[in-house]
Amino acid sequence: MNTFNFNAPFSSDALHLLQLFKNEGYQIFLVGGCVRDAILGNVIHDYDLCTDALPKQMIALANKYNIQSIPTGIAHGTITWMYHNQPYEITTFRSDHEYKDFRRPEHVSFSNNFADDVARRDFTMNALGYDGAHIVDYVGGMHDIKHKQIRTVGNPSLRFQEDALRILRALRFQATLAFSIENETFLAIQKYAYLLQHISKERLQVEFVKILQSKQVDTLRILRNANVLDTLFPVFKETYDVVQHNTYHIYDVFEHMNSVINASIGYPLDIRLALFFHDIKKKACKQVDANGITHFKGHAALSATYAKKILKEYRFSKACYQHVYQLIYYHDRYVTNGIDDIRQFMYELHGNYVLAHEILTIQKLDNMGKSKTTQIKKNVTIDEVIKKLHIMQEAKEVFSIKELAVNGEDIKKLGYQHKEIGNVLNYLVKYVVHHQEKNNKKDLLEVAGGLKDEISNSK
Repeated sequence: MNTFNFNAPFSSDALHLLQLFKNEGYQIFLVGGCVRDAILGNVIHDYDLCTDALPKQMIALANKYNIQSIPTGIAHGTITWMYHNQPYEITTFRSDHEYKDFRRPEHVSFSNNFADDVARRDFTMNALGYDGAHIVDYVGGMHDIKHKQIRTVGNPSLRFQEDALRILRALRFQATLAFSIENETFLAIQKYAYLLQHISKERLQVEFVKILQSKQVDTLRILRNANVLDTLFPVFKETYDVVQHNTYHIYDVFEHMNSVINASIGYPLDIRLALFFHDIKKKACKQVDANGITHFKGHAALSATYAKKILKEYRFSKACYQHVYQLIYYHDRYVTNGIDDIRQFMYELHGNYVLAHEILTIQKLDNMGKSKTTQIKKNVTIDEVIKKLHIMQEAKEVFSIKELAVNGEDIKKLGYQHKEIGNVLNYLVKYVVHHQEKNNKKDLLEVAGGLKDEISNSK
Protein backbone atom coordinates (compact mmCIF):
# COMPACT_ATOMS: atom_id res chain seq x y z
CA MET A 1 0.00 0.00 0.00
CA ASN A 2 1.19 3.52 -0.85
CA THR A 3 -0.16 6.75 0.58
CA PHE A 4 0.12 10.22 -0.93
CA ASN A 5 -0.55 13.55 0.68
CA PHE A 6 -3.28 15.31 -1.25
CA ASN A 7 -5.00 18.65 -0.82
CA ALA A 8 -8.32 17.46 -2.22
CA PRO A 9 -10.81 19.84 -3.89
CA PHE A 10 -13.76 17.91 -2.45
CA SER A 11 -16.88 19.67 -1.26
CA SER A 12 -17.09 20.62 2.40
CA ASP A 13 -20.15 18.36 2.71
CA ALA A 14 -18.23 15.32 1.43
CA LEU A 15 -15.39 16.00 3.85
CA HIS A 16 -17.91 16.51 6.66
CA LEU A 17 -19.40 13.05 6.03
CA LEU A 18 -15.94 11.51 6.17
CA GLN A 19 -15.35 13.11 9.53
CA LEU A 20 -18.79 12.10 10.80
CA PHE A 21 -18.04 8.39 10.18
CA LYS A 22 -14.56 8.73 11.68
CA ASN A 23 -15.99 10.33 14.82
CA GLU A 24 -18.14 7.20 15.24
CA GLY A 25 -15.08 4.94 14.95
CA TYR A 26 -15.62 3.72 11.37
CA GLN A 27 -13.17 3.53 8.50
CA ILE A 28 -14.37 5.62 5.54
CA PHE A 29 -12.95 6.61 2.16
CA LEU A 30 -14.06 8.63 -0.81
CA VAL A 31 -13.55 6.29 -3.76
CA GLY A 32 -13.91 5.84 -7.49
CA GLY A 33 -14.48 8.55 -10.04
CA CYS A 34 -14.59 11.45 -7.60
CA VAL A 35 -11.03 10.68 -6.41
CA ARG A 36 -9.77 10.16 -9.96
CA ASP A 37 -11.35 13.41 -11.15
CA ALA A 38 -9.99 15.32 -8.16
CA ILE A 39 -6.46 14.17 -9.03
CA LEU A 40 -6.96 15.10 -12.68
CA GLY A 41 -8.45 18.48 -11.80
CA ASN A 42 -11.74 17.64 -13.49
CA VAL A 43 -15.20 18.65 -12.32
CA ILE A 44 -16.58 16.23 -9.71
CA HIS A 45 -20.18 15.32 -10.51
CA ASP A 46 -20.98 12.76 -7.82
CA TYR A 47 -19.51 11.17 -4.73
CA ASP A 48 -19.07 7.51 -3.79
CA LEU A 49 -17.78 6.37 -0.42
CA CYS A 50 -16.93 3.02 1.12
CA THR A 51 -16.72 2.07 4.77
CA ASP A 52 -16.43 -0.82 7.19
CA ALA A 53 -19.84 0.17 8.60
CA LEU A 54 -22.55 -2.37 7.75
CA PRO A 55 -25.74 -1.21 5.98
CA LYS A 56 -27.82 -1.29 9.17
CA GLN A 57 -25.13 0.76 10.93
CA MET A 58 -25.15 3.33 8.12
CA ILE A 59 -28.93 3.65 8.41
CA ALA A 60 -28.71 4.06 12.18
CA LEU A 61 -25.98 6.66 11.77
CA ALA A 62 -28.05 8.61 9.26
CA ASN A 63 -31.02 8.57 11.66
CA LYS A 64 -28.81 9.78 14.50
CA TYR A 65 -27.79 12.86 12.48
CA ASN A 66 -31.23 13.36 10.91
CA ILE A 67 -29.97 12.56 7.40
CA GLN A 68 -32.24 10.80 4.90
CA SER A 69 -30.99 7.33 3.94
CA ILE A 70 -32.24 5.25 1.00
CA PRO A 71 -31.50 1.48 0.71
CA THR A 72 -30.68 1.73 -3.02
CA GLY A 73 -28.58 -1.46 -3.10
CA ILE A 74 -28.76 -2.91 0.36
CA ALA A 75 -28.19 -6.50 -0.83
CA HIS A 76 -24.78 -5.39 -2.10
CA GLY A 77 -24.11 -3.11 0.87
CA THR A 78 -25.06 0.24 -0.66
CA ILE A 79 -27.01 2.95 1.14
CA THR A 80 -27.55 6.39 -0.40
CA TRP A 81 -27.47 9.36 1.94
CA MET A 82 -29.22 12.54 0.85
CA TYR A 83 -27.28 15.39 2.39
CA HIS A 84 -28.13 18.98 1.42
CA ASN A 85 -29.96 17.59 -1.65
CA GLN A 86 -26.81 15.81 -2.86
CA PRO A 87 -26.79 11.99 -3.07
CA TYR A 88 -23.82 10.15 -1.57
CA GLU A 89 -23.61 6.43 -2.32
CA ILE A 90 -21.97 4.68 0.62
CA THR A 91 -21.06 1.00 0.35
CA THR A 92 -19.70 -1.45 2.88
CA PHE A 93 -16.24 -2.87 2.10
CA ARG A 94 -16.91 -6.11 0.27
CA SER A 95 -15.64 -8.95 -1.88
CA ASP A 96 -17.70 -10.05 -4.89
CA HIS A 97 -18.36 -13.70 -5.73
CA GLU A 98 -19.61 -15.71 -8.71
CA TYR A 99 -20.63 -13.36 -11.47
CA LYS A 100 -23.23 -15.40 -13.38
CA ASP A 101 -24.74 -12.87 -15.79
CA PHE A 102 -21.54 -11.09 -16.92
CA ARG A 103 -22.69 -8.01 -15.02
CA ARG A 104 -23.33 -8.37 -11.28
CA PRO A 105 -22.09 -10.72 -8.54
CA GLU A 106 -24.43 -13.46 -7.40
CA HIS A 107 -23.53 -12.65 -3.81
CA VAL A 108 -21.07 -10.53 -1.82
CA SER A 109 -19.13 -10.85 1.43
CA PHE A 110 -18.79 -7.80 3.65
CA SER A 111 -15.33 -6.97 4.97
CA ASN A 112 -13.61 -4.64 7.40
CA ASN A 113 -10.60 -4.25 5.10
CA PHE A 114 -10.41 -1.58 2.40
CA ALA A 115 -7.92 -3.71 0.44
CA ASP A 116 -10.64 -6.31 -0.15
CA ASP A 117 -12.89 -3.64 -1.62
CA VAL A 118 -10.13 -2.34 -3.87
CA ALA A 119 -9.51 -5.83 -5.28
CA ARG A 120 -13.05 -6.04 -6.72
CA ARG A 121 -12.91 -2.74 -8.62
CA ASP A 122 -12.59 -2.30 -12.38
CA PHE A 123 -9.58 -0.06 -13.15
CA THR A 124 -6.65 1.05 -11.05
CA MET A 125 -7.47 4.73 -11.57
CA ASN A 126 -10.90 4.06 -10.01
CA ALA A 127 -9.52 2.04 -7.08
CA LEU A 128 -8.00 4.88 -5.05
CA GLY A 129 -9.33 5.95 -1.67
CA TYR A 130 -9.18 9.31 0.08
CA ASP A 131 -9.38 9.26 3.87
CA GLY A 132 -9.58 13.01 4.46
CA ALA A 133 -5.85 13.63 4.29
CA HIS A 134 -4.21 11.03 2.06
CA ILE A 135 -4.71 9.08 -1.14
CA VAL A 136 -4.53 5.37 -0.35
CA ASP A 137 -3.30 3.28 -3.29
CA TYR A 138 -3.05 -0.51 -3.25
CA VAL A 139 -2.88 -1.12 -7.03
CA GLY A 140 -0.71 1.54 -8.66
CA GLY A 141 -3.58 3.80 -9.61
CA MET A 142 -1.58 6.99 -9.02
CA HIS A 143 1.12 5.74 -11.40
CA ASP A 144 -1.47 4.94 -14.07
CA ILE A 145 -3.18 8.31 -13.74
CA LYS A 146 0.19 10.06 -14.02
CA HIS A 147 0.93 8.11 -17.22
CA LYS A 148 -2.65 8.45 -18.49
CA GLN A 149 -3.12 4.70 -18.67
CA ILE A 150 -6.20 2.52 -18.23
CA ARG A 151 -5.38 -0.79 -16.58
CA THR A 152 -7.63 -3.29 -14.84
CA VAL A 153 -7.26 -4.19 -11.20
CA GLY A 154 -5.78 -7.66 -11.40
CA ASN A 155 -6.27 -10.04 -14.34
CA PRO A 156 -8.08 -8.22 -17.18
CA SER A 157 -9.59 -11.43 -18.56
CA LEU A 158 -11.24 -12.14 -15.21
CA ARG A 159 -12.39 -8.55 -14.75
CA PHE A 160 -14.13 -8.49 -18.16
CA GLN A 161 -15.68 -11.94 -17.74
CA GLU A 162 -17.08 -10.83 -14.38
CA ASP A 163 -18.64 -7.65 -15.77
CA ALA A 164 -18.57 -7.25 -19.55
CA LEU A 165 -19.76 -3.64 -19.32
CA ARG A 166 -16.23 -2.84 -18.10
CA ILE A 167 -15.10 -3.37 -21.71
CA LEU A 168 -17.17 -0.45 -22.94
CA ARG A 169 -16.34 1.60 -19.85
CA ALA A 170 -12.63 1.24 -20.65
CA LEU A 171 -13.26 2.57 -24.15
CA ARG A 172 -15.42 5.36 -22.71
CA PHE A 173 -12.64 6.42 -20.33
CA GLN A 174 -10.17 6.30 -23.21
CA ALA A 175 -12.44 8.65 -25.17
CA THR A 176 -13.41 11.06 -22.41
CA LEU A 177 -10.10 11.24 -20.53
CA ALA A 178 -7.78 10.94 -23.55
CA PHE A 179 -6.00 8.02 -21.83
CA SER A 180 -4.47 4.99 -23.52
CA ILE A 181 -5.42 1.41 -22.68
CA GLU A 182 -2.60 -0.76 -21.31
CA ASN A 183 -1.68 -3.56 -23.73
CA GLU A 184 -2.82 -6.62 -21.74
CA THR A 185 -6.06 -4.85 -20.91
CA PHE A 186 -6.66 -4.04 -24.58
CA LEU A 187 -5.91 -7.61 -25.70
CA ALA A 188 -8.50 -8.84 -23.20
CA ILE A 189 -10.99 -6.31 -24.55
CA GLN A 190 -10.50 -7.68 -28.06
CA LYS A 191 -10.86 -11.26 -26.83
CA TYR A 192 -13.98 -10.74 -24.72
CA ALA A 193 -15.79 -8.00 -26.65
CA TYR A 194 -18.42 -10.55 -27.68
CA LEU A 195 -19.60 -10.70 -24.05
CA LEU A 196 -21.18 -7.27 -24.49
CA GLN A 197 -24.12 -9.03 -26.12
CA HIS A 198 -25.12 -10.16 -22.61
CA ILE A 199 -25.43 -6.57 -21.30
CA SER A 200 -28.71 -4.68 -21.36
CA LYS A 201 -29.16 -2.29 -24.26
CA GLU A 202 -29.91 0.57 -21.85
CA ARG A 203 -26.53 0.26 -20.13
CA LEU A 204 -24.70 -0.07 -23.44
CA GLN A 205 -26.47 3.02 -24.74
CA VAL A 206 -25.29 5.14 -21.80
CA GLU A 207 -21.65 4.27 -22.40
CA PHE A 208 -21.92 4.53 -26.19
CA VAL A 209 -23.42 8.03 -25.97
CA LYS A 210 -20.59 9.19 -23.71
CA ILE A 211 -18.07 7.90 -26.24
CA LEU A 212 -19.87 9.60 -29.10
CA GLN A 213 -20.12 12.91 -27.24
CA SER A 214 -16.38 12.93 -26.50
CA LYS A 215 -13.71 14.74 -28.49
CA GLN A 216 -11.95 11.51 -29.43
CA VAL A 217 -10.58 11.23 -32.97
CA ASP A 218 -11.04 8.02 -35.00
CA THR A 219 -13.81 6.65 -32.80
CA LEU A 220 -15.02 4.23 -35.46
CA ARG A 221 -11.54 2.82 -36.00
CA ILE A 222 -10.96 2.43 -32.27
CA LEU A 223 -14.25 0.59 -31.74
CA ARG A 224 -13.53 -1.62 -34.74
CA ASN A 225 -10.00 -2.47 -33.58
CA ALA A 226 -11.38 -3.40 -30.18
CA ASN A 227 -13.90 -5.81 -31.83
CA VAL A 228 -16.61 -3.81 -30.09
CA LEU A 229 -18.13 -2.21 -33.20
CA ASP A 230 -18.98 -5.59 -34.73
CA THR A 231 -20.54 -6.74 -31.45
CA LEU A 232 -22.69 -3.68 -30.83
CA PHE A 233 -23.58 -2.96 -34.46
CA PRO A 234 -22.91 -5.98 -36.71
CA VAL A 235 -24.22 -4.03 -39.74
CA PHE A 236 -20.89 -2.18 -39.84
CA LYS A 237 -19.29 -5.29 -41.33
CA GLU A 238 -21.06 -4.24 -44.54
CA THR A 239 -19.04 -1.01 -44.65
CA TYR A 240 -15.58 -2.57 -44.56
CA ASP A 241 -13.53 -2.39 -47.77
CA VAL A 242 -16.49 -1.20 -49.87
CA VAL A 243 -14.67 0.78 -52.56
CA GLN A 244 -16.32 3.92 -53.96
CA HIS A 245 -15.16 4.48 -57.53
CA ASN A 246 -16.47 7.93 -58.41
CA THR A 247 -15.32 11.53 -58.58
CA TYR A 248 -16.67 12.40 -55.13
CA HIS A 249 -14.95 9.86 -52.89
CA ILE A 250 -11.37 9.16 -51.90
CA TYR A 251 -12.07 6.57 -49.16
CA ASP A 252 -13.94 3.29 -48.91
CA VAL A 253 -17.27 3.49 -47.08
CA PHE A 254 -15.90 2.76 -43.60
CA GLU A 255 -13.00 5.22 -43.80
CA HIS A 256 -15.34 7.84 -45.21
CA MET A 257 -17.66 7.38 -42.22
CA ASN A 258 -14.73 7.55 -39.79
CA SER A 259 -13.51 10.83 -41.30
CA VAL A 260 -17.02 12.29 -41.16
CA ILE A 261 -17.35 11.39 -37.47
CA ASN A 262 -14.04 13.17 -36.91
CA ALA A 263 -15.38 16.27 -38.69
CA SER A 264 -18.48 16.28 -36.45
CA ILE A 265 -16.67 16.40 -33.08
CA GLY A 266 -18.41 18.91 -30.84
CA TYR A 267 -21.75 18.81 -32.68
CA PRO A 268 -25.04 17.83 -30.95
CA LEU A 269 -25.74 14.16 -30.26
CA ASP A 270 -28.45 13.70 -32.91
CA ILE A 271 -26.15 15.11 -35.59
CA ARG A 272 -23.38 12.71 -34.56
CA LEU A 273 -25.76 9.74 -34.36
CA ALA A 274 -26.99 10.49 -37.87
CA LEU A 275 -23.46 10.64 -39.23
CA PHE A 276 -22.44 7.53 -37.29
CA PHE A 277 -25.04 5.51 -39.21
CA HIS A 278 -25.60 7.56 -42.38
CA ASP A 279 -24.00 5.13 -44.89
CA ILE A 280 -24.37 1.76 -43.16
CA LYS A 281 -26.45 0.25 -45.98
CA LYS A 282 -24.48 1.57 -48.94
CA LYS A 283 -23.18 -1.87 -49.89
CA ALA A 284 -26.74 -3.14 -50.34
CA CYS A 285 -27.37 -0.35 -52.86
CA LYS A 286 -24.07 -0.50 -54.72
CA GLN A 287 -24.24 -0.51 -58.52
CA VAL A 288 -21.46 -0.19 -61.09
CA ASP A 289 -22.28 1.44 -64.43
CA ALA A 290 -20.78 0.68 -67.85
CA ASN A 291 -17.90 3.08 -67.16
CA GLY A 292 -16.94 1.37 -63.91
CA ILE A 293 -18.38 4.20 -61.77
CA THR A 294 -20.09 3.13 -58.54
CA HIS A 295 -23.48 4.48 -57.51
CA PHE A 296 -25.46 3.96 -54.30
CA LYS A 297 -28.99 5.02 -55.20
CA GLY A 298 -31.46 4.61 -52.37
CA HIS A 299 -28.83 4.15 -49.67
CA ALA A 300 -30.04 7.15 -47.65
CA ALA A 301 -33.55 5.77 -47.17
CA LEU A 302 -32.31 2.26 -46.44
CA SER A 303 -29.66 3.49 -43.98
CA ALA A 304 -32.24 5.71 -42.26
CA THR A 305 -34.60 2.78 -41.79
CA TYR A 306 -31.87 0.55 -40.40
CA ALA A 307 -30.52 3.28 -38.09
CA LYS A 308 -34.00 3.84 -36.67
CA LYS A 309 -34.27 0.11 -35.95
CA ILE A 310 -30.91 0.12 -34.16
CA LEU A 311 -31.69 3.21 -32.08
CA LYS A 312 -35.04 1.75 -31.00
CA GLU A 313 -33.26 -1.47 -30.03
CA TYR A 314 -30.81 0.53 -27.88
CA ARG A 315 -33.68 2.32 -26.15
CA PHE A 316 -33.12 5.82 -27.53
CA SER A 317 -36.16 8.06 -27.20
CA LYS A 318 -38.80 8.15 -29.92
CA ALA A 319 -38.04 11.82 -30.57
CA CYS A 320 -34.36 10.95 -31.03
CA TYR A 321 -34.71 8.06 -33.46
CA GLN A 322 -37.38 9.83 -35.51
CA HIS A 323 -35.16 12.90 -35.77
CA VAL A 324 -32.09 10.86 -36.71
CA TYR A 325 -34.18 9.01 -39.30
CA GLN A 326 -35.04 12.30 -41.01
CA LEU A 327 -31.45 13.53 -40.93
CA ILE A 328 -30.17 10.36 -42.57
CA TYR A 329 -33.09 10.09 -45.02
CA TYR A 330 -32.39 13.58 -46.41
CA HIS A 331 -28.59 13.59 -46.13
CA ASP A 332 -28.25 12.71 -49.81
CA ARG A 333 -30.96 15.17 -50.93
CA TYR A 334 -28.63 17.84 -52.28
CA VAL A 335 -30.21 21.18 -53.18
CA THR A 336 -29.04 23.53 -55.90
CA ASN A 337 -28.89 27.25 -55.21
CA GLY A 338 -31.89 27.84 -57.50
CA ILE A 339 -34.85 29.31 -55.64
CA ASP A 340 -37.36 26.80 -57.07
CA ASP A 341 -35.28 23.84 -55.88
CA ILE A 342 -34.84 25.38 -52.43
CA ARG A 343 -38.58 26.00 -52.18
CA GLN A 344 -39.32 22.43 -53.24
CA PHE A 345 -36.90 21.23 -50.55
CA MET A 346 -38.70 23.30 -47.93
CA TYR A 347 -42.05 21.94 -49.11
CA GLU A 348 -40.76 18.39 -48.62
CA LEU A 349 -39.81 19.39 -45.06
CA HIS A 350 -43.22 21.02 -44.42
CA GLY A 351 -41.55 24.37 -43.88
CA ASN A 352 -39.33 23.15 -41.02
CA TYR A 353 -36.40 25.58 -41.22
CA VAL A 354 -34.64 24.06 -38.20
CA LEU A 355 -34.63 20.63 -39.84
CA ALA A 356 -33.49 22.18 -43.13
CA HIS A 357 -30.45 23.77 -41.48
CA GLU A 358 -29.64 20.50 -39.67
CA ILE A 359 -29.77 18.55 -42.94
CA LEU A 360 -27.51 21.08 -44.61
CA THR A 361 -25.12 20.81 -41.66
CA ILE A 362 -25.11 17.02 -42.05
CA GLN A 363 -24.34 17.45 -45.75
CA LYS A 364 -21.46 19.84 -45.12
CA LEU A 365 -19.93 17.43 -42.60
CA ASP A 366 -20.53 14.50 -44.93
CA ASN A 367 -18.63 16.37 -47.64
CA MET A 368 -15.62 16.66 -45.31
CA GLY A 369 -15.06 12.95 -45.87
CA LYS A 370 -14.90 13.32 -49.64
CA SER A 371 -12.39 14.69 -52.14
CA LYS A 372 -11.12 18.23 -51.62
CA THR A 373 -12.73 19.38 -54.87
CA THR A 374 -16.09 17.98 -53.75
CA GLN A 375 -15.77 19.60 -50.33
CA ILE A 376 -15.17 23.04 -51.78
CA LYS A 377 -17.71 22.88 -54.60
CA LYS A 378 -20.59 21.36 -52.67
CA ASN A 379 -20.09 23.35 -49.49
CA VAL A 380 -19.99 26.64 -51.39
CA THR A 381 -23.38 25.73 -52.84
CA ILE A 382 -24.74 24.75 -49.42
CA ASP A 383 -23.61 28.10 -47.97
CA GLU A 384 -25.48 29.89 -50.76
CA VAL A 385 -28.58 27.84 -50.00
CA ILE A 386 -28.33 28.73 -46.31
CA LYS A 387 -28.20 32.45 -47.14
CA LYS A 388 -31.34 32.15 -49.28
CA LEU A 389 -33.10 30.17 -46.57
CA HIS A 390 -32.54 33.07 -44.15
CA ILE A 391 -34.13 35.45 -46.65
CA MET A 392 -37.07 33.09 -47.21
CA GLN A 393 -37.60 32.66 -43.47
CA GLU A 394 -37.60 36.43 -42.88
CA ALA A 395 -40.11 36.81 -45.72
CA LYS A 396 -42.29 34.13 -44.03
CA GLU A 397 -42.67 32.09 -47.18
CA VAL A 398 -45.45 29.52 -47.14
CA PHE A 399 -44.98 25.73 -47.26
CA SER A 400 -47.94 24.27 -45.36
CA ILE A 401 -51.77 24.42 -45.39
CA LYS A 402 -51.95 26.24 -42.07
CA GLU A 403 -49.96 29.12 -43.57
CA LEU A 404 -52.32 29.64 -46.54
CA ALA A 405 -54.41 32.79 -46.80
CA VAL A 406 -57.52 30.58 -47.10
CA ASN A 407 -58.88 27.73 -45.00
CA GLY A 408 -61.28 24.84 -45.31
CA GLU A 409 -64.36 26.99 -44.73
CA ASP A 410 -63.35 29.28 -47.61
CA ILE A 411 -63.01 26.28 -49.91
CA LYS A 412 -66.30 24.79 -48.72
CA LYS A 413 -68.12 27.95 -49.77
CA LEU A 414 -66.96 27.32 -53.34
CA GLY A 415 -69.04 24.12 -53.36
CA TYR A 416 -66.38 21.54 -52.47
CA GLN A 417 -67.23 18.78 -50.00
CA HIS A 418 -65.49 16.32 -47.69
CA LYS A 419 -62.20 15.02 -49.15
CA GLU A 420 -62.40 17.52 -51.98
CA ILE A 421 -61.62 20.31 -49.53
CA GLY A 422 -58.37 18.67 -48.45
CA ASN A 423 -57.42 17.94 -52.04
CA VAL A 424 -57.91 21.59 -53.00
CA LEU A 425 -55.89 22.84 -50.04
CA ASN A 426 -53.04 20.45 -50.88
CA TYR A 427 -53.07 21.69 -54.46
CA LEU A 428 -52.98 25.32 -53.29
CA VAL A 429 -49.95 24.68 -51.08
CA LYS A 430 -48.04 23.17 -53.98
CA TYR A 431 -49.08 26.14 -56.10
CA VAL A 432 -48.05 28.74 -53.52
CA VAL A 433 -44.66 27.09 -52.91
CA HIS A 434 -43.56 28.31 -56.35
CA HIS A 435 -45.85 31.38 -56.48
CA GLN A 436 -45.38 32.95 -53.07
CA GLU A 437 -46.82 36.26 -54.22
CA LYS A 438 -50.18 34.52 -54.83
CA ASN A 439 -50.75 33.73 -51.16
CA ASN A 440 -53.72 36.04 -50.74
CA LYS A 441 -57.39 35.22 -50.46
CA LYS A 442 -58.47 36.69 -53.81
CA ASP A 443 -55.89 34.88 -55.91
CA LEU A 444 -56.19 31.56 -54.07
CA LEU A 445 -59.99 31.46 -54.33
CA GLU A 446 -59.68 32.18 -58.03
CA VAL A 447 -57.21 29.30 -58.44
CA ALA A 448 -59.40 27.02 -56.30
CA GLY A 449 -62.50 27.88 -58.34
CA GLY A 450 -60.77 26.77 -61.50
CA LEU A 451 -60.03 23.31 -60.09
CA LYS A 452 -63.61 21.98 -60.08
CA ASP A 453 -63.34 19.97 -63.27
CA GLU A 454 -59.95 18.53 -62.26
CA ILE A 455 -61.20 17.60 -58.77
CA SER A 456 -64.39 16.11 -60.20
CA ASN A 457 -62.51 14.01 -62.74
CA SER A 458 -60.09 12.78 -60.08
CA LYS A 459 -62.94 10.99 -58.34
